[in-house]
Amino acid sequence: KQWYQRRVRAQLSEYSSNRSVTNVRRGFAEGTFKYLLTTERFFFFKRYTLKNVGHVVFYEAPLHAECYTHYLNMLHTAPDHTATLLYCKLDGTKLERIVGEKQCRLLINSTQTTHMIVSQ
Repeated sequence: KQWYQRRVRAQLSEYSSNRSVTNVRRGFAEGTFKYLLTTERFFFFKRYTLKNVGHVVFYEAPLHAECYTHYLNMLHTAPDHTATLLYCKLDGTKLERIVGEKQCRLLINSTQTTHMIVSQ
């Protein structure tokens, strides 16, 4: 087996070769990889669409809101697929680009530790 067929996880960055990107995208779409780590810079420079995305986790709010919507649009439409965004008060400016000023203010100033935003 090739190196990319023996692993459960993979990663892509803006420095990934075209061959590596093709192999990883194929492996992820076919279910060979359960987890795929990418960077916002990968999206910014490569703009690939990924197939078979079930869950998206952002460890911080993306600098460009377009990156957030791009990854959410790759999610399957099944009800058990989710997107998680981890943020703190210092992410206010980036969070505002995604959810708007009013919603951002509510999220940042809330005493709750977890929020759920549902979209249809």
